Amino acid sequence: MLRSSANERINRLRDLTETLDKDNNRQDKAGMMKTLSQEFARHIEEGNKCKKDNDLGGAEAHRLIAESIHETLTTFEAVKE
Repeated sequence: MLRSSANERINRLRDLTETLDKDNNRQDKAGMMKTLSQEFARHIEEGNKCKKDNDLGGAEAHRLIAESIHETLTTFEAVKE
């Protein structure tokens, strides 16, 4: 598993954000929400598989990702165009 420091993660996120802003790739809100919804469902499914296999660490990792996606989707849903 790849481990990185908080500063490395911040820099990687900043680089990605700058690329998306520069290329104006944030215009497709509906497409982004569809992709995020699919990812949410996938992580819930994977979390449940991990739980069934008694892999509680894996289940928690998928739950955290699903929770983050849910919060992002909730934010997008609240923002009116």
